[in-house]
Amino acid sequence: MTTRKQHRGAASGADTGKLQQAIHLHQQGQLDAAEVLYRSVLQSNPHHGRALQLLGVIAGQRGHAEQAIELIDQSLAIEPANAAAWSNRGNALLELKRYAEALESYDRALALNPKYAEALHNRGLTLHSLDRTEEALASYDRALKIRPDYPQALNHRGIALAKLGRKPEALAAFRSAVVLQPGEAEFHANLGKLLIDLRQLELAEKSLAQALKIRKTAAAFEGLGRALYQLGRSEEAIDVYRQWLVFEPENPIAQHLAAVSSTSIPDRASDSYVRNVFDEFADNFETTLQGIGYRAPELLTAQIRAALGTDATPIRILDAGCGTGLAAPLLRPFASQLVGVDLSEGMLAKALERQLYDELVVAELCTFMNSRPAAFDLIFLTDTLIYFGALEEVFRTAHRALAPGGMLAFSVESRTESGPDYQLELHGRYSHRPDYARRLVVDHGYSLLSLEDIVLRRELTTDVSGIAVVARRITT
Repeated sequence: MTTRKQHRGAASGADTGKLQQAIHLHQQGQLDAAEVLYRSVLQSNPHHGRALQLLGVIAGQRGHAEQAIELIDQSLAIEPANAAAWSNRGNALLELKRYAEALESYDRALALNPKYAEALHNRGLTLHSLDRTEEALASYDRALKIRPDYPQALNHRGIALAKLGRKPEALAAFRSAVVLQPGEAEFHANLGKLLIDLRQLELAEKSLAQALKIRKTAAAFEGLGRALYQLGRSEEAIDVYRQWLVFEPENPIAQHLAAVSSTSIPDRASDSYVRNVFDEFADNFETTLQGIGYRAPELLTAQIRAALGTDATPIRILDAGCGTGLAAPLLRPFASQLVGVDLSEGMLAKALERQLYDELVVAELCTFMNSRPAAFDLIFLTDTLIYFGALEEVFRTAHRALAPGGMLAFSVESRTESGPDYQLELHGRYSHRPDYARRLVVDHGYSLLSLEDIVLRRELTTDVSGIAVVARRITT
């Protein structure tokens, strides 16, 4: 009896049955059982391209992206015209943040199947990660032309539109995603956060509460707390932050916000809190500040100009807590050297785009100043000390980093002259007593040049009072 030779990659009837059973188990989320069957298929036919591909998908689902790529590449060597495999490969590369390679894989998938909506959607995610938001939006739109009822594409379309400032369109996209998939917590949370930005606070509260009812997430806790705070329901906001801390005791944002109600508030915001907040905030930082009337850099720079008088000698400047470099155009005309330091890599990436700094450093502020003795003639701190409660270390390390006769310029949010020297407010920033700031100037070896009452920003439609201070390091 002769046996027909099985072709490379071809499946026997038994293999086909096993594969179909494995796919069914896979779709049901039974990964272990599906993997056993995929491996059984490969044991009888090591060149079964589909089994290799789907085994790679399981590896990716388990967080083993490198293994996923290896298995999928083996499948593509056998079946190079498998659009799904190219798309799965792109997913694994996206997980590894190898964005250029991911885009190439998605494009290979789409060359084989131009109507592959999932590949278009995930291509959009990749472009969004590369900050190519307009292109990402176009990719989501192409996916939605093929599948108008694709809730994930609608959700990510909303995120892209919000980033581009097209908030009414983003609102419509989020609402459509929620209607199509009402059991997805992320969709409700994204809708709620946008409603906060649009000042539709009661609707925001409902969306975020619904998100938490479906699934507890950091985004939903933070958003609901913010909505309640802006509605003037401070005690309820604090309770949400306490619940969040119980749910995620290691989350630095939950730790910081829950500390508002503590009898012993931290001396400063943790590095991890600042880094997390501002990495996420980087894309919308400047438009947000414009919307709240933020003018502290201009006001403080005017005081510096007055202190310098007619002296036009270029000076060495540290923009401490520089963020996206909002103050750089104001400081550059004075500078022989302009250095920026910040904890957030996301913010510094934006600052780098300005091409105004001689040096940008990712570092904790006090550690950095302590490492640069007498290196600067001006240290500029605006919208920075609001993340410090106790300011003694800042003044001490700034004194070390300033050359004799150098200037320290800073702003803080004011609190009443009664009570503690500083207080952590429910919005997550510290306020300080002006007399505390004056005392630190004197006690740490500075002479006061100017102190002006200013409006820092608007908070809940109310002006937030602050002080802008310029002091000189005493030469002796």
